[in-house]
Amino acid sequence: MNLYQITARFQQLVDQENFDVSDLAELDAIHETAEDKAIEYAKFIRNMQAESLAIDDAIDSMEDRQIALNKKIESHQQTLAKFMTDTHLDKITKCPYFVIRTKLNPEKIIIEDENKVPSNYWYDYQSPAVKKIDKKALKQAIDEGRMFDGIYVTRDLKLEIK
Repeated sequence: MNLYQITARFQQLVDQENFDVSDLAELDAIHETAEDKAIEYAKFIRNMQAESLAIDDAIDSMEDRQIALNKKIESHQQTLAKFMTDTHLDKITKCPYFVIRTKLNPEKIIIEDENKVPSNYWYDYQSPAVKKIDKKALKQAIDEGRMFDGIYVTRDLKLEIK
């Protein structure tokens, strides 16, 4: 009998008005069966919980491996980009599987400490309580020759393998 059948038969017996000896014996047997079924069900739940924890551990391990692999990829990309720059190789098309080339990313502004940004380069974003730095105005000022402490423009080299 499954849990639903046990529950239905138990309710059927309990709802009777008159009990005879066989009904009481069956109630006792159903009670014993119900306990055994509950224990088996709990074991099954425990097994699923253990499997879920094992999956969580595997996910954590795989995420750690992915982070390490991505760091290694970044390191190798930087090494290859530097090699290509040092040897004046901009583009390699010799390989039939992919093209390798270096390219400069667009300029970006680096702000080491936001507290050093002059107040006239801040603006209200969506409300006066939220302030943002106007990076375009800052970049334009730097391009015009103004100097700011801890603020500079950089342009990174990017490696493409397509």
